[in-house]
Amino acid sequence: VVAAASAAETVVLATSKGYLLRYQWDDYGNEKVTEVELTRPENRVRSLYIDPRGAHVLACVKTANNYELLYVHSSGSKPRQLSKLKGLPVTAVGWQKQPSSGEDAEQQQRPGSGSSRGRSGAKGEPEEDDELLLSTGDIMLGSESGSLHATNQEARSKREGASSLLLDFKDKRK
Repeated sequence: VVAAASAAETVVLATSKGYLLRYQWDDYGNEKVTEVELTRPENRVRSLYIDPRGAHVLACVKTANNYELLYVHSSGSKPRQLSKLKGLPVTAVGWQKQPSSGEDAEQQQRPGSGSSRGRSGAKGEPEEDDELLLSTGDIMLGSESGSLHATNQEARSKREGASSLLLDFKDKRK
């Protein structure tokens, strides 16, 4: 194990062989283990970050001559490389508190908790809580090089979400 993170009855571990192991427990203590191949064994996972609801994972990977940032959703079996952030050595992550429209804490349960997972609203549509688990909301990324970036990702989208540079502190240091 080279990196670990946990939130909301979910633990994610990165192995030296390039795999992500996701352990989730339901309300009855039943364990579910998912294995995702993150990267090639010659690359090294430097850090893992998981959102407070346990649905979204970011992995910072050191390759032979660069850094990659990978996104994995709890329902996904393949990581998505965030190419707009390639080369960014991420050292800190801040997740937007969801939902932002003022719902109570009961609706902010983790994926698989049983409160609204697996149920559908009218006409078979996913409930609002399920939809919120598919979006990361805004994510703040701090880097080793002194820059602050923002991004957001959608689990259903095959394309990478928007990313932008917010601040570059290295220019301000003298």
